[in-house]
Amino acid sequence: MKRKIFFWLEKLKITRQERITIASLLVLLVIMSVLNFVIEPGTAANAEHYEAIREEFNRRKADIEQKERELLKRYSPQPKVAKPADSNGMIIAVSDTITRSSESDTLEQKSPQKINVNTASLEKLQELKGIGPVYAKRIVAYRDTAGRFEEAEELIRIKGIGEKRLENIKPMIAL
Repeated sequence: MKRKIFFWLEKLKITRQERITIASLLVLLVIMSVLNFVIEPGTAANAEHYEAIREEFNRRKADIEQKERELLKRYSPQPKVAKPADSNGMIIAVSDTITRSSESDTLEQKSPQKINVNTASLEKLQELKGIGPVYAKRIVAYRDTAGRFEEAEELIRIKGIGEKRLENIKPMIAL
C-alpha cells in the first residue's frame, strides 16, 4: 500500500516542498476538526444582560436629550406671550393701546433714513448695511477724485462693492 501511494504521488509530479505543504495543511485540518468537536460553542447572553444594556442606553439617551433641551432654551428666541383666553379656552380680543400718532412714530423709526453718499461723512456712511470703515473711506476717496455720484450703480466701481452689496444698500442711499 505504501508503494502504491508513493507511485501515485510520483504520477502527480509534485515537488518535495509541495508535499510538505500539503501534509502540514492536512494535519492542521485534522487538528481543527478535533478541536471543533471538543470545544462547546458559546451561549448567547441571557435576557437580564440585555435589559441592563437597554437601561444604560435609555439613561444616556435621556441625558443627551436633557442637554439638547438646555441648549435650545439658551439659543432659541423667547416664546411669544399667550393671548388671554376665557374659561372655555376662547381667545379674548384685546384693543390696541397704541394711538395713531405713536403708530406713525414707530413706523418712521423702523424705516431707516436714506443717506446721501455725495455728502455723508465717514460715520454716516458706516450706518449703511455692509459698509464698514474701509468701504466708507473708499467711497469718500472715490467721491473726492471722481466727483459726485450721478447713479447708485457707480458704487460698483469702488473696490469690494459688488452687485450683491450694492443691492443691499441701494434702498438706503440717496444721491
